[in-house]
Order: sequence, then structure tokens, then C-alpha cells
Amino acid sequence: MAATTFEVSPHDPDVLDKRESTGCLRRLGFGLLLAGSACLFGLWKAHEAGKATAAAATVLVVLGALLLLAGAFCTMVRGGTHLDRRQKVEVSWWRVLGLGRRTQTPFAGSDRVTIEKDSGDSDSPTTFPVRLAGPAGVEGLALDKPSDYQQARAAGERVARFLDLPLYDSSAGVVTVRQPAELDEPLRSRLRRTGGPPPLPAAPPDPRARVGQTPDGLRIEVDGPGATAVGWIPVGLAAVFSIIVGLSILPSLLRGGPSLFLAVGVLFVLAPVLLTLKGAGTTVLRRSVVVAGRLALRVEQHAWLTRTTVEIPADELEELVLLSLDAPKLPPGKGDAEVWKWSLDHGRMPDGREAPQALRWLWRLATTPGILARSDRTSIVIGAGLPPEELAYLHGRLLRALE
Repeated sequence: MAATTFEVSPHDPDVLDKRESTGCLRRLGFGLLLAGSACLFGLWKAHEAGKATAAAATVLVVLGALLLLAGAFCTMVRGGTHLDRRQKVEVSWWRVLGLGRRTQTPFAGSDRVTIEKDSGDSDSPTTFPVRLAGPAGVEGLALDKPSDYQQARAAGERVARFLDLPLYDSSAGVVTVRQPAELDEPLRSRLRRTGGPPPLPAAPPDPRARVGQTPDGLRIEVDGPGATAVGWIPVGLAAVFSIIVGLSILPSLLRGGPSLFLAVGVLFVLAPVLLTLKGAGTTVLRRSVVVAGRLALRVEQHAWLTRTTVEIPADELEELVLLSLDAPKLPPGKGDAEVWKWSLDHGRMPDGREAPQALRWLWRLATTPGILARSDRTSIVIGAGLPPEELAYLHGRLLRALE
């Protein structure tokens, strides 16, 4: 996807230019020009040799002319989009060889900039649409749709600052609102301005994370969930598949003695088990170390023999969001989602009755999202999979360590 940037026009401070990379279009144009030239050159050589029939010559002329026209259009077309805050319109235009078109889309009713998350499917990637939105009944205006969140964040902040509108970010499932003057405000400054962090939740009775104080600040160590029955289900399914396939193809290969086909067959049979074991092992051995202090937030993630480190300086850290796990989809007539979520969290219904066992089992299979730390440069999730009450406690401790 072509990179998109928003820059204030050097000719008019009330115009924000939307600049998209056109390199791919121009390369396509040059390719079409070469293909069209090749068709006409081939026709010329065939005519010289006396081998060009009338039908072939007609096809080559038409095809070559069409390719040349398409190539010329792709290489010569010029266009662009910009936001005009005086007239409250988005202007889109294109021009080629003196011909062109200009359209205007008003956005006077828009009162905020939004960033959302559009989960893709098997044929499309996850994207983060950036839009101008307004009250009910006001049609939104799409501005950008990158597949990288940080790019969407930069675009949203640029437009919000230019139009002096608040930025609503719901890409993580929790809506965060930042006013234009707060777009670059560090978390530490925001906490001081708003009177400090909220009251610290109670520590969980049986925590999975180890919390301690070091000279560098608060240290949190979180181990992987360990080996669980649910985690071994993919391994068991892969083993059954390997046994069935192995019994089907290996006996005939073994009768032929050692060979390349036997080695490939063994690898084919064992590959599913080895891959699922690797995934299960990564989950079991995974470990995260978080160090939060007045200078920075550092997160180290260990898995097998690899280690990745992400560090966000304290003056760049802008958000520390406690993510929430949505209530599962429930059949109509079973009560409101908030009631069911409360029931699942507490193990009982609001009237005191025990929550259904099957539903509690399904709820435990879901992984809690964790704590999201964001800056304009990077984003990192901390503590995914920990119980909600423990995440709330760690979130409070982190806020106090970074204050």
C-alpha cells in the first residue's frame, strides 16, 4: 500500500495536502510503454521478413496502440487531494494532457477525527481507517486506510491538529479522546494535570506476575501460561494427522529402502507435530520483563533463544491503556452483555445464582488483551493473558512508577 503523508501546503497555510506515492503507477506506465513498443517493433520486423498477415498486423497495431495510450496515461497523469479548512471541503483533482476533473466534498458537519480498526480476512490485511466524523446523520469522510497503526496515528494527529478537532482512537477496542492541544502531551504530564492516577486496585491474592522495586524503577516479570490442556489440543490433533498420514504412505516408502523419497515422506509426516510443538513450547517458555521508571518504559520479551526489547522514553510515552475483553456473543433473550460480563467475572449471576459452567469454560479460553503502551513511534502490549483483576493492579502500579 502506498505511503500517505499530510503536509501543510507551502502556498497556502489553510490547505493540507494529502501526498501519496505514485512510484508504482509510473513504473506500471513505463512497463506498458515498453510492452506497446515491443508489439509495434515485432510487427515492423515481421513486415520486413514478409511474415506479417493482415489479421496479425491488425491485432498488433491495436494492441500496441492501446498499451502505448495506457502507458502514456499512467506516466503523465497528475492528481492530488487536499483539505481546505477555510471552505470546509476536501478537494480531489486529476489532470492529463490538458484534460482533468475536480471534485469537492464538504465536511463542515464533522466535529472529530477518528481512528478505527478494520480486521481483515484471509484475502485482505487488517487496516486502520482514519476518518472525519460527526454527529448522527452526518456522513463521514475517509482520509486514509493504512495497514500500519503508527502511520494511521500520525495521519490522524496531523489532521486533528490542522482542523483543531479532537482525535477519537478506538483501534484498540477502548476509545481514547485527545484534544488538539493534548496530541503530543506525555502521559506523565497528563497525570500531573489531572491530579494523578486513579486509586490503586487491590493486589490479587494469587498473582502470576512477580512485582518488585529496583534502582531502575518498578520491575514486573510475567511468565508464560505454562502447559495447559487447551494448549495441547493442537499438538494432539497434529499427532493424529501425522499417524494417519504416516500409516498411509510410510510402509510403501520403507519397503523401497533408504532414499530421498523416504526422507521427504518422514519430514512431511513429522512437520505438523514439530510445528505445533514449537508453538506450544514458545507459549510455555515465553517470559516478559517490564521495567518502568521516571526515564523510560522498557519491555523485554523472551521466547526460546530469542529476545526482543522495546523501550519508550518517558517523555514520548503518551498512552497506557487498560484494555478490556469483550463479552462473548450470546443468544437473544439471555440478558444484556454487561450483566453477563459481570457474571462471568464473578462466577455468579447478579441474583446470586451460579453462572453456567459451559459459558465460564468458554470465557476462560479467551485471552485478556493486556495493557497497551503507545507513543508516536511504537506500540507494545504488556501482560496479555493475565486475569483482569491482576491487569488492573499492574496498570495502577505502572501509572505510579511512570508519574
